[in-house]
Amino acid sequence: MIDSSQNNGRNDTYGSNSQILDSVLVGQPAPEIVILETSIRAAQLDGNVAVLDSLISEDLLFTGHDGQLGSKAQDLEAHRSGFFRFKSISPRSFVLLA
Repeated sequence: MIDSSQNNGRNDTYGSNSQILDSVLVGQPAPEIVILETSIRAAQLDGNVAVLDSLISEDLLFTGHDGQLGSKAQDLEAHRSGFFRFKSISPRSFVLLA
């Protein structure tokens, strides 16, 4: 389980990240999913490949910025190599379907 109280040295706290997602949430609140989504966004911003590896399923496929499909391994390598460097993440909506 991810310790949501840690922010990996970033200035923004877990609480403010969670509040951002809560503010754009469409659907019923699901605290566990909000915590996990907050954790993955923080890991993307920090370039924390270990946390990303623990949160991303082996079977997940990504549609990249270029429209091409990519695997978990390709995504992690892009973060590890510095090819991906997130400066900010500003969600417009966060849809939860149960």
